Amino acid sequence: MISNKMTFLLAITGVLIGGCSPQASPQTYLPAPAAAPFSSPATPVVQAAIDDVGRYGENIYDMAKTGDWQQATSDLAWLKEAAGKLPAEVNGNGREQVQLDDTIQALEKAITEKNRERATGEANQITWIGADLAAQFKSPVPIEVTRLDYYGRQLEISSSQKDEARLKATAADMVIAWNALRPPLEAAGGATEAEQFGKLVAQVQAAQSAADFGKLATPVLDEVDNLEKVFTRK
Repeated sequence: MISNKMTFLLAITGVLIGGCSPQASPQTYLPAPAAAPFSSPATPVVQAAIDDVGRYGENIYDMAKTGDWQQATSDLAWLKEAAGKLPAEVNGNGREQVQLDDTIQALEKAITEKNRERATGEANQITWIGADLAAQFKSPVPIEVTRLDYYGRQLEISSSQKDEARLKATAADMVIAWNALRPPLEAAGGATEAEQFGKLVAQVQAAQSAADFGKLATPVLDEVDNLEKVFTRK
């Protein structure tokens, strides 16, 4: 039986440690509070860095596709500089920055080895990460436009690899992005562009072979440029 003195000491100890249960693990921590949003003065700087990340990623994709390794190396240096301007956390947890750093390292290795397949894949992944980074900022161009740009290039990559499973998955993801984009596109005055791109999405859905998907990649990428213009024209 515990003495009254011991009971008193245990009670005092419980108060001193904040009333924690004796079964609580010392490794159990409360979640960190959500990061505060960026102040207005910092936002344009961060947004510009994110835009540069996406732009140089796309440039490197094009250079790797044509085998222009000298220009790809030059653009890689600019990509690193843009990534270096991002704060430690953009969306509150820094996850995207870790992915960006890892992807840039993999991209650099692929460029050094002049590995076209890997370089185009990693460069396209930069586009996806850039979209994630931009998600918290208000932009005149919906994030789904960037997603569709990514999917168009993924059609090119996977068709050259004859990866039909990945192609079909990409087609399904395109439908989801397109369904989310079409209403704001039409509201912005892009009814004609919506009709044209809707036909392309239907063709992608109907594609059966890697060759079928491959033929649609360029038209998709060209039309994505037209979708973006709907939201940026004045």
